[in-house]
Amino acid sequence: MSALRNTLLLAAVFLAIILIAGSILRFELTRQVFDAIDDDLALNAQRFESAATASGPGDSIFNNLITAHSGVSFGYLSALDENFGPVRSVVFETLGFQNLTRAELFHDRRFAPVDSDNFEDHDAYHEWEDDPDLWRVLVTDIGPDRLAVFTPIHEIEDALDLLPQIMWPITIATVMATLVVGVFLGLVQQRRINKVQSAFEQIAIGNLGHRIQPQSSRDDMDDLMHGFDTAATRLETSVQQMRDFSRNVAHELRTPLSELHLALDNIEDGPEQEKAIAKADKVMRTFDAILRISRLSAGTDQSHMSPIDLNAIAQQLYDLYTDSVEEAGQSLTLNLGNCRTVTGDRQLLLQLGSNLIENSIRYAGGGALVSIKTDGNRLTIADTGPGIPARDRMNVLQPLFTLDGSRSRQGNGLGLALVKAISDHHGAILELSEGKEGGLSVSVFLKESSLAPRNG
Repeated sequence: MSALRNTLLLAAVFLAIILIAGSILRFELTRQVFDAIDDDLALNAQRFESAATASGPGDSIFNNLITAHSGVSFGYLSALDENFGPVRSVVFETLGFQNLTRAELFHDRRFAPVDSDNFEDHDAYHEWEDDPDLWRVLVTDIGPDRLAVFTPIHEIEDALDLLPQIMWPITIATVMATLVVGVFLGLVQQRRINKVQSAFEQIAIGNLGHRIQPQSSRDDMDDLMHGFDTAATRLETSVQQMRDFSRNVAHELRTPLSELHLALDNIEDGPEQEKAIAKADKVMRTFDAILRISRLSAGTDQSHMSPIDLNAIAQQLYDLYTDSVEEAGQSLTLNLGNCRTVTGDRQLLLQLGSNLIENSIRYAGGGALVSIKTDGNRLTIADTGPGIPARDRMNVLQPLFTLDGSRSRQGNGLGLALVKAISDHHGAILELSEGKEGGLSVSVFLKESSLAPRNG
C-alpha cells in the first residue's frame, strides 16, 4: 500500500534525522564542555604562573604553587629535572592540552616535598589519589620550568556517554508513536484511495453510473473524489447520448430497409433480385449487430446470469455447426476437458461461440481445422487458417474494423466486436493468439460459479 510505504519511509527519514541530530548534539556539547574545561585550566595555569614569578629570593616556588592552588591539581618539573608532584615526567614533554588515563598521568610512588611540611595535608596532594580513570591535562612553561595542571573528566565523559542511552529510548518511543499514528492515518487514506481505484475499475468495466459520493470536501482527496464524480457524470451523459444516437439511427434505418426488402421480394425473380436481397440482408444484419452491441454495452444488470456447464455449451456448438463446417470443406473437432461451472447467459455464450465458428468458416479457408475446446473456466475456439497479425488483434475487436481497411470483404467487421461485447458483459477475459498450428485461437476465461448448473 502506497500510504503505508510512505509512512515507513517518513519514519526511516525521521529516525535518520534524529540520529544525525543526536550526533551533532553530542559533538557540540563535547566541544563546549571541553572548551569550558580548557578555559578553566588555562586560567589556573596563569594563576600558578603568577604565584611562581612572585616568589622572592629563598622562597620555594613549589610552596608558592601550593598557596595558589584553587581546586585544580598540578605537577611541577624544574629545569633541573626535579619532578614535584604526582605527574609522570614524560607528561611534561608535550605542551598543550591532552586527555590521559590515570596510568598515563600519574606515577606510582608517593611523596611529599621536603621543604613543604604542610603539603601532605593539602588538597592538591590528595586529589590525584582518587580513582578517576580519565583526566584533562594542560602542560605549560613557567620560565625554564614546566607546570602541568589537570582535572578529572570521567564524570563529564560518563555524562556524555549517557546521552545516547537517554536519546535511544526517546528516539525509539518517538519513532514507534510516529509509526502507529502514521499507519493509522495511512490506512484511513488507503481506504479512500481504494475507493477511487474501485471507482475507476467500475467505470472501466462499463458501470458508468458508479459514484464515490464523498460526504464533504475536507482535503485534496475529497476534492479528487468530487472531481471524479463530476467527470463520471459527464462521461455517462456523453456515452448515453452516443448510444441513444446510434440506436435511434439503427431503428430509423431498419424500417426503410425492411420496406426495401419487401419491395425486392415483390419484384420479378432473377439474379439481380437475389443480389439486391442479399445486400439488403447484409445491411440489416449489420444494424442488428450494432443494436445488439449497443444493448450489451449499456447493460450492467447481471440478474439474468446463472450457473452454466461450459461443456454443455461446447457440445451444443459442435452439434449446431458440424454440418456447416463440413459443407465449407473444413473439419470440426471437440475436446471437452475437466470443466468448471461458470456464471453466464446461455444464449449470449452460444452467440459468442457461433460468431467465432462462423468467422472460422468464413475466413479460415478450405481444408482448415476448426476446434472447440474447454478447460476449467476457459472456452477456446481455434482454426488453422491465415490468422490475424499480432498488431491487429486488438483492432479487430473494434466495431466495423476489417483487416484490409475496406468493406469489400465478406462480413461487416462486427463479428469479433460482438464477441468482445458479450465477453465484457460477462466480466470475462478475452484472449486472441496464434494457434499451435498457426491460424487464430480465441479463448474466453469466464467467472467460476460455486453453484450447480441449471438443467436445460
